Amino acid sequence: MSTALSKIILHLDECAHQLITTQAGADLYSQTLVAVNGWNFPALNLRQLGELARSLSAKVSSIQIETISADLLPPIEAIENSLNQFKSISLPYFFNGNISTALPTYFYLLNYIDVFFSANFDWKVIPPDRLPPNLFQRVQRADSTLSRVESELQNVQRAIADIQQAQQLANNLPSTLQDLKDAETQLKNISNRATGHMALMDQKVEAAGRIVDETETRSALINDLLERSSALFGSLNSLSLSKSFQDKSLNLSQSMRIWVALLAGSLFVAMCIGSYNFYHIDQLLRNNVTEPWKLLSYALFSVLSVGGPVWFGWMATKQISQRFKLSEDYAFKAA
Repeated sequence: MSTALSKIILHLDECAHQLITTQAGADLYSQTLVAVNGWNFPALNLRQLGELARSLSAKVSSIQIETISADLLPPIEAIENSLNQFKSISLPYFFNGNISTALPTYFYLLNYIDVFFSANFDWKVIPPDRLPPNLFQRVQRADSTLSRVESELQNVQRAIADIQQAQQLANNLPSTLQDLKDAETQLKNISNRATGHMALMDQKVEAAGRIVDETETRSALINDLLERSSALFGSLNSLSLSKSFQDKSLNLSQSMRIWVALLAGSLFVAMCIGSYNFYHIDQLLRNNVTEPWKLLSYALFSVLSVGGPVWFGWMATKQISQRFKLSEDYAFKAA
């Protein structure tokens, strides 16, 4: 439907809605305007006045036209403008006590719209039930005949298109038999060259397959060598670690022997010093030396002289114990 007609329908529906559903007119639905306001008012209520606008809106809605001719568009736009002005200026007076002033403008406007659309659109969209029976049957027969003519016309147009296409193909065919023979010879040459190329391609594919097989074989061999190398590298790594631990264990054993010798030496020195000090203390006692300070100082001197070898022997014992533990640990790891 045209946009201009849609605007007119919208304005008419809004006017009808306000007249039918406005609370200000609720008391007048059951009473006519003449009964309420006097003899110079129509014998209608506000709902009936709204139905006039709604009926006119339905009449305009039945006009199923997408494009309106240029000569009818200006008066239709003028009607839309008039409805807009009436809705915003005159319609509010229906509900504020001045309906006698606004009512004539309402009738004038609806009457003009009805006359305009009846004169210009009534015979463009006709309900079938409003036609005379004979005329309606003739229209149906004419419409059926027109449909058959249109279908046959489409078939004729397709046939003409097929003929034109066949003529164009005929014009494009070789004009002489020699052209056909030349084309056949060219096709044979192309076929022979294609056959040669296909044979060459088959050879290339076969050679490529052999290369792929050889590559896969070499890849398997390389993978096997990599696995063996990894295993050999692991074995060498284990052997090198074992040899390293074994060497450390031997070095500790050798150093432990040195500390044992040092321990024996320190014990021997301590024994010699102790024997020497014991001998002198015995001589002092035999010579009847009874001064306590002499005996105490000599005993202290004896203890200090023996303390060095004894401390060194204790240090050697600690080293021997530590190196023995480390040697046992390295020997276990080397195993």
